[in-house]
Amino acid sequence: MTYEQYTGTSREDLLSKIKAVMSDKRFNHVLGVEQTAIELAERYGYDKEKAGLAGLLHDYAKEISDQEFLDLIDKYNLDPELKKWGNNVWHGLVGIYKIQEDLGVTDKDILHSIETHTVGSSQMSLLDKIVYVADYIEPGRRFPLVEEARAIAKESLDKAVAYETVHTVEHLAHQALPIFPQTIETYNAYVDYLRQKYGSRLQKVVIDAGFTCPNRDGTVGFGGCTFCDNRTFNPAYCRQGGTSAQQLEAGKRFFARKYPTLKYL
Repeated sequence: MTYEQYTGTSREDLLSKIKAVMSDKRFNHVLGVEQTAIELAERYGYDKEKAGLAGLLHDYAKEISDQEFLDLIDKYNLDPELKKWGNNVWHGLVGIYKIQEDLGVTDKDILHSIETHTVGSSQMSLLDKIVYVADYIEPGRRFPLVEEARAIAKESLDKAVAYETVHTVEHLAHQALPIFPQTIETYNAYVDYLRQKYGSRLQKVVIDAGFTCPNRDGTVGFGGCTFCDNRTFNPAYCRQGGTSAQQLEAGKRFFARKYPTLKYL
């Protein structure tokens, strides 16, 4: 992929510009998203060139300063309410203006997919879904259930969008963090696709595997983040110890008392 028709420059020059604005870890991530977006585009019959470029550029603005985002919001007369949010929202919704300024990308489909790659949309195009999902499942991702997310992405992009959004909303809710309204709209628009896959309500069962956190064990700090209450991740049924399998069964028994027909993640 050269992307020259969209950027007016060679791939080598484009990669050099991208690498200059982000860490090595972030750069490896965007390369992974690029490759995954190309693979999803091939699977679902979309333009691989556009998908690859959108994946490559999706985090272009991720590491710019908060002040630069605030300046862009003012410069382009964006909704002032955006200032109440932060980088996780800004690097997509506001970052597209940085991409246009620095790289000259004007393709509306590519820009929209980057704009919505973290918050989603109630009406996502095929490219929007490809980038949204590719960012979640690229090869460098390492988190519980990522393999299931990858398997679902091979089955249906709509189900993959639903799966990712459900877990994103759950994660934010557990940390008592505000959820961007557009993310809630995405959840409402796509959650039924999970019901189609599983046929009933789903419940995640949490286990205590004995892991620690760098913000608690001294690697980075002590005491944990101010917004993180570890009790929300460690319900009563898994505080009694036992193997992972025993905790899973205890969790199922806990929820079955009220919801006997539940299926579990």
